Amino acid sequence: LDLLLDMGKELRSVPMIDPELPTVVLVGSPNVGKSSIVRTISTGTPEVSNYPFTTRGMTLGHILSPEGERICQVMDTPGLLPREDKKRNEMEMLTLASMQHLPSITIFVLDLTGESGSKSSIDAQLAVRKELQIRF
Repeated sequence: LDLLLDMGKELRSVPMIDPELPTVVLVGSPNVGKSSIVRTISTGTPEVSNYPFTTRGMTLGHILSPEGERICQVMDTPGLLPREDKKRNEMEMLTLASMQHLPSITIFVLDLTGESGSKSSIDAQLAVRKELQIRF
């Protein structure tokens, strides 16, 4: 019974994707503004803080029409670092899986201000972008 209760808790934390709605997946390095964008343009309420790896899972929001109807869903994803898959953590693998299985469109978010931290330098962000372009 405890196992079933634990599974129920886990499933409640997974975003409910509507396969009938277009899905926009925001990807990029840590701390580049993906969560801020989702929070600004949709009903999603991801945590926003000024340190890397704030996003520890998937967050889903919806863009609504003026009548309040859902037009599309927008997904915030954990940040990616430029490294081999065997060195990626579970959060990064979730991001890659979401890109492979969910999106109608993927938007790569860049922060070219140079203020995203050492793990998200402009060179690191461009390396991740190039890796994803080759992969997808």
